[in-house]
Amino acid sequence: MNNLYEQKQRIWGGFNVTQFQTTASTTGSYSTPALKTTSHKIYVQRLKIVVLTGSAGKTLALADATTGTVITPALDMSTGGTTYSFDFGPTGKVLTVNELIKATISAAGAAASVNIEGYTRT
Repeated sequence: MNNLYEQKQRIWGGFNVTQFQTTASTTGSYSTPALKTTSHKIYVQRLKIVVLTGSAGKTLALADATTGTVITPALDMSTGGTTYSFDFGPTGKVLTVNELIKATISAAGAAASVNIEGYTRT
């Protein structure tokens, strides 16, 4: 089944974002992957989030930067080493045209590594 993922990535310009780390001080919109034009959309196929620094009662959520379309629900960041994996299939979960991904941590104290796999297209 990986071939279906890779096929879409080859046709439309795939990406596998180098892991970025997010903490309360870096919460916000991430420009990776960069969109080719303002008419492109991000299609998220897979996500892997690893809690690096746990903090009781904290959460992390990923969403479309402007509309707030949910990519992941609020994930518990209490325990370091916890891994969350999401698979949205070969077609992926589509974001709004010309929108980036926003990571939001509920409060200071937690940190995570996020890996996003997908493609962009018009």
